[in-house]
Amino acid sequence: MNSNECIEQKGIIEHISASKIKIRIQPLSVCNSCQTKSLCNIKGNQSNIIEITDKSGSFSVGDVVNILVKKSTGYTALFLGYMLPLIIVLFFIFLFSGLGYNEVIAGAGSLLMLAPYYLILYSLRHNIRKRIKITISKSLIA
Repeated sequence: MNSNECIEQKGIIEHISASKIKIRIQPLSVCNSCQTKSLCNIKGNQSNIIEITDKSGSFSVGDVVNILVKKSTGYTALFLGYMLPLIIVLFFIFLFSGLGYNEVIAGAGSLLMLAPYYLILYSLRHNIRKRIKITISKSLIA
């Protein structure tokens, strides 16, 4: 993959079972000074764990790895996780308001419309996981 087309992050392998690898992603040093870190999943010194499938068997617990994700994959995740739910909420707020419901009912109804969306997203998680390509490689620098 071309490095200009990818997002790269370092992580440490925490657990390996069969073909699943759990990697703890450490926040970048610039994350601590970021003014928008409260909006991000990586906050302060906290770290996130991701699970990927790897059948190579060339990794072991404690290895420092580079995680590469295509930018287009990141955009897809942003769309599914943030933009589409926002579009759904706004659509139903305007729909319910246009049908004459008061603001409380329109707001609550539009938020309730997210439940089917997240249920569908959850049921399609295996298909989404197959489409999201995350590659890892051993890091030369720890």
